[in-house]
Amino acid sequence: MTLRRPMRYTLVALALVLAAPVTGQEITVLASIRTGGGGVGQVLLMDTALDMARGFDRRTLITVDSPQNKERDRTPLLEGRRAKRLAAAGDWELFRALEDRALAKALEKAESKGFRPVTLRRDLRNEGASSFTFTWGKDSITVRLVPGKRRSELFFRKGKDGPERRLARILPQTVEGPDGPMDMGANALREVALVGDGRVLLLVVGAWDAQGGQRIGWERAVLLPLKKTGRLWKLPYPLEPANDEWRTP
Repeated sequence: MTLRRPMRYTLVALALVLAAPVTGQEITVLASIRTGGGGVGQVLLMDTALDMARGFDRRTLITVDSPQNKERDRTPLLEGRRAKRLAAAGDWELFRALEDRALAKALEKAESKGFRPVTLRRDLRNEGASSFTFTWGKDSITVRLVPGKRRSELFFRKGKDGPERRLARILPQTVEGPDGPMDMGANALREVALVGDGRVLLLVVGAWDAQGGQRIGWERAVLLPLKKTGRLWKLPYPLEPANDEWRTP
């Protein structure tokens, strides 16, 4: 499965993330479709609201425009009275089986519309990385996240010691901690992916911390068009990184 879609924006405004209360959340890149030039298209994401106490995570499919990162559709995999009844009864296995079945059907439907899996992607959650470097032949770009109390910032750097430019600012998010709401600024890259046939870089950024014995945190997707960077630094466009630098789903 895959995804893609439109543009015209300011990069800083594009990636500015507004605060939204959560207790625990993960964003997973699933598929994309390209519908126009410049990487214009749509991306299919899975938003998982984590149930830290009982394990009844709630998964929701989200379709966003690329590269504007504007949400187009949001569909929970399992909702209504049955979901509440299963959770109340503690029937985790049936709850998860029904969600898995709904996910399989949703992916089939998306594939019939032209979506294809995003294979140029890498999960960085186990690495806790604040930067990631990918190469094209002798060229390389490092994307790095610089945490801050008021805002975190994303930068591109060419090569090891080359020029650098700021791409986006990311505002802190409000999460429900053990002692009440608290603001957490983005402190790590969670996933990186190329969509729009190598014309848009998709980053999942987030913040996670152990509070009162529980892991709390949030994740958000940021989509960054690559045409300006490619032209500025004379990089191939669209970009095609070495396959061994990426894990496929």
